[in-house]
Amino acid sequence: MGKVNSALAALPWVEESSVDFKNKMCTVVVKTDSYDEAATVDAIRALNFGVTVL
Repeated sequence: MGKVNSALAALPWVEESSVDFKNKMCTVVVKTDSYDEAATVDAIRALNFGVTVL
């Protein structure tokens, strides 16, 4: 498991994540009742990756 997937897996609302470095995308499946967008973005930015929420 890579750094991004490991960081996301540590967040309690993340159910699944997949990183596609070739296309510079990460797909994250979350539990909507406890999702914290800011904390999710912060976890990725802490690894020096840019983030755009779609």
